[in-house]
Amino acid sequence: MVFSPHFDDETLGCGGMILRKRLAGANVRIVFMTDGSRSHSHLMPADQLSAQRRNESLAAAEAMGVPPKSLDFLGFQETRLLKNADASYAVENLLLKHRPRQVFIPYRHDVNRDHETVNAIVCDCLARLRLEVEVFEYPIWFWNQWPWIHTGMPRARDLLWAACQACRSVLRAFNHFTLGLDIGHVLHLKMRALQCYQSQMTRMLPTSDWKTLSDVANGRFLHTLLQRHEIFFRYPSKALPTPDSKKAHAVLH
Repeated sequence: MVFSPHFDDETLGCGGMILRKRLAGANVRIVFMTDGSRSHSHLMPADQLSAQRRNESLAAAEAMGVPPKSLDFLGFQETRLLKNADASYAVENLLLKHRPRQVFIPYRHDVNRDHETVNAIVCDCLARLRLEVEVFEYPIWFWNQWPWIHTGMPRARDLLWAACQACRSVLRAFNHFTLGLDIGHVLHLKMRALQCYQSQMTRMLPTSDWKTLSDVANGRFLHTLLQRHEIFFRYPSKALPTPDSKKAHAVLH
């Protein structure tokens, strides 16, 4: 079961894994957490944009061999996802209904609020339900920072802060990303699926300031996500602290 904060995260972060599993005959379920209404809301009405991106997700899933019946659309507001009872209830219901053996979620330090919120929601639900599954965290926006992408020399007064941030990023990558999945033989299919997200990959309004993924870091960000290997942080769900133990930890500290 793949939890995707936004339409396209499932393809960017683990499209190769999805393709490999489908080619091997495995069942894959994709859960889209948000409604896709805000990525270009200043240029397109929210309801039209949401419908556009939902249709794109259907096409991308089909390109990866995932049928519509294996997709769930929870519809929480994009960029405003909260760790609340409604989101937890929806996630818990899906986990209990489908009982996945493996769960894929965004990386806990993915430098994006919706991504980190999805991670927290799913981890809390898994701990509370005490489901025994393998958890795989996939990074996306984590790569959009130095030293993975050169974003220009910081101002002199920011050099120390930038160096500390870079060291922390490298240490996290070294400690967490111990699993690399070779997707070389399906990379062209992943790229084909990603092209289904026209609103993210093409300028739908050529005369406007319609930003695409290729515009992020002058294309370097997208390049890092279209490599021969997909990287994951893997651990058993039993390693997650239960909600009670986390509360006790907070009290003690």
